[in-house]
Amino acid sequence: MKTVYISALALIIFFGCRQDASPVRPWHQALYAAECPDFNCYDEVERVLPLLMKTQTDIYVAIPSWMIGDPSLKRLLKSAKAKGVGVRAWILLPQDLGYWPNEENVDEFTIAVMNFVDWSDTESLGVSWIVVDMEPSFEYTQEFSNLLSQGQISEALTILKSHVDPTNYKKSKEKFKNLISVLHSRGWKVMAVTYPMILDDLEDGDEGIQDALDIPCSGLDWDNISFMAYLSTFQTYVSDPVGADLVYSYAKDAKKYFGDRGGIALGVVGPGGVAENQILVYNDPGLLQRDFGATMLGGIKEIQVYSLEGILALGNPEDWLGVYTAPQIVPHGETATVLVRGIMSGLDSSL
Repeated sequence: MKTVYISALALIIFFGCRQDASPVRPWHQALYAAECPDFNCYDEVERVLPLLMKTQTDIYVAIPSWMIGDPSLKRLLKSAKAKGVGVRAWILLPQDLGYWPNEENVDEFTIAVMNFVDWSDTESLGVSWIVVDMEPSFEYTQEFSNLLSQGQISEALTILKSHVDPTNYKKSKEKFKNLISVLHSRGWKVMAVTYPMILDDLEDGDEGIQDALDIPCSGLDWDNISFMAYLSTFQTYVSDPVGADLVYSYAKDAKKYFGDRGGIALGVVGPGGVAENQILVYNDPGLLQRDFGATMLGGIKEIQVYSLEGILALGNPEDWLGVYTAPQIVPHGETATVLVRGIMSGLDSSL
């Protein structure tokens, strides 16, 4: 789920009966998983279920629409259910349909979600959450990212403005509202994960940034809504060092606007994902531990990390999964935080 700018372990209190586990954590811990080439790594994820059980780590499994009903996916979900590892279904679309759900493909996304829900309920797969990874389409993301990397800021702003369409935005938001309502009526819960600049969009009460990015998120009945405070993405575009202060800043706002429903996604740990060439910020578990503390200091206990495959590639996965530290005092006003949040506020006022 690496994207133009952002693109997570949502920290989960595990309620139940895991064997050989440390004391239950006072937060919700999860990893985004299985977003690998051709989505052929469900067997690999299944093999690490004992470690996930031991470390009280749930998984949000990437499930593209064409893999619904796949035997290896069914085995993974059945095995996770048997071992008590919580799973949320992270539904994706083909890249030519935008890949991530957004204003332009809500109809196709709704079909994919309901196909999965019907299959999961029929097969008793033990899944009861849908993850809506709300981002601009893959094509839009790549175009915008390329302009930013080339320093073509005015051109990037022009593209953003060209996507402002209040009528279509309102219609798509109503469709997402209806999808959430249908899922709730069937006993399912729904989580959104999206860009943290949505938090910058809420300060003035309008939805200009969301409209420009084709991602209608605010004002919907999400059971959780998490924000991708991916330091690796920010560091790709900002020269000043980014750190825990930026994570803390977004965590405070997630708590402010969404209370206990708010969450933070951290990343990117290790290689992998759809978009490459981001700077590797998390090169040791201690840095991730630092940002866990910053997130909780901001009042958030729903934390995710992207991704399981990246952690496995770096080795010693248990070191990465036991990253909690008591909240620490985080410095305020770091240059990168002031710069990033200032740019986002300026962007909001210009749309």
